[in-house]
Amino acid sequence: TNGASRRQVIQQFLSESLFYTLLSLFLALILVELVRPLFNSLTLKQLEIHYNDPLFLAGLLFIYLFTSLLAGLYPAFVLSSYRPIQTVGGPAVSGGNKKLLRSLIILQFIISIALIISSVTIGRQVNYIQNKDIGIRLQSQLDQLQAQLRQQNEAMAYYEDEGGALADAILKAAESSFRSGEIDFFQYIQSLENSYDIRISYLDQLEMYNETVLNINYITY
Repeated sequence: TNGASRRQVIQQFLSESLFYTLLSLFLALILVELVRPLFNSLTLKQLEIHYNDPLFLAGLLFIYLFTSLLAGLYPAFVLSSYRPIQTVGGPAVSGGNKKLLRSLIILQFIISIALIISSVTIGRQVNYIQNKDIGIRLQSQLDQLQAQLRQQNEAMAYYEDEGGALADAILKAAESSFRSGEIDFFQYIQSLENSYDIRISYLDQLEMYNETVLNINYITY
């Protein structure tokens, strides 16, 4: 038998390239979905991939075809041009093909170095984004706490200057009116509740004030 023709060899190389590239594409998409939650947590972003977007699908198809052709054209057209008899009997690779092979090897090294540099750069950028975002969030939280502290200071000043005196006045007036018969028991209890509500509100404000102070100290120290 004469074996396969050059056309059949080219078809074989190209079909294998298309198949393996398609398989790699599916594995890459699965890996992306597995790593995406971790990436989102590291970068504090919400990266989403819209697989039903026509523009995304077109770009994915272009990358698939370009990669398949780039990986399969050389073996399809160069290696299929070799003749087995000449390969066994003489030099397997001509001078021009040697230069091409060397160029491809150099290109592989360049791409590998570029990928390594890109990985290091991306790692530094992610670290910078994390630290920057943490600083921004802490400053924003500190500003909110300080604004709350100012409001709570005003509320505390009111309770200390007027609220306490008002609660005492309500309590004394209720006791005096109840003893003299001006108000009944239900009205007396209602006045007591109003007085105690003012005091409880003061205690609540005092608790929130202390909590805010503790949070500010936690952030700043």
